[in-house]
Amino acid sequence: MSIEHDIKTILSVYQKVLERGEKQGARTFYKGLFAVASYDGYTIELTDDKVHLSVFFHNKYKLEAKNAFEKEDFYQKILKIDQLK
Repeated sequence: MSIEHDIKTILSVYQKVLERGEKQGARTFYKGLFAVASYDGYTIELTDDKVHLSVFFHNKYKLEAKNAFEKEDFYQKILKIDQLK
């Protein structure tokens, strides 16, 4: 999976985390991912313990990961949540 090609999936997973997850302060946790939105709702974030993904207005994004293994593990979590009905 490449984030460059699938912002729609990221947004869908974000919504599933919010709907199904457990609220922990300002964040919501579900199946290994945390989701949070900025106060104005224009920026959303998905994170795990190693990777941080921010999606901004107009589907611009910033992905922070130390290496390809962490990024791939993060993508696998996204794909698993996306496949849930």
